[in-house]
Amino acid sequence: MKMNALQRIQPPLFPFSATISIPVKHIYLRNGISVFIIDSGTENVMRIEFIFRAGIVKEDIPLLATTTNMMLTEGSEKYTSEELNRLLDYYGVFLNPGVEKDTAGLMVFFLNRYIDKVLGLTREVLFRSTFPEKELVLLMKKRLRWYMVNREKVQNLAMDAFFESIFGNHHPYGR
Repeated sequence: MKMNALQRIQPPLFPFSATISIPVKHIYLRNGISVFIIDSGTENVMRIEFIFRAGIVKEDIPLLATTTNMMLTEGSEKYTSEELNRLLDYYGVFLNPGVEKDTAGLMVFFLNRYIDKVLGLTREVLFRSTFPEKELVLLMKKRLRWYMVNREKVQNLAMDAFFESIFGNHHPYGR
């Protein structure tokens, strides 16, 4: 059978059915905070995610929410930036800060055996952060350059136009 360059043969399809069920335990702490516990393996690694009602729609100044999250490890009331980052490295902690439209948060990955130390360090990062002016000024300059470059990308312009057309430019989602 002779085929031209535009004709293609579809590969065979092999349908399958897969169900993955991971039990989720939902508890409430005494202060009303909702906690979901997912035991999904035998690795001695834990992930804790802190999510706050914050985010881009809450900021008065562009880049404020993301910059604040990026500054969390630049020092705390108890540790300098160098000390804090050295301790996080020592205990093998990986921090993944994130900001969305409605939420801001921090994902923390670490070895189970260091949970007490990591929770103490996480408390410093989330609730006792200092924002040294020197580091903040440097970061804001870098973030402003990043922001200006991204304002020229078609993907970002299209997303902005889409949200503005739906919500209007006076709504936090449309700005």
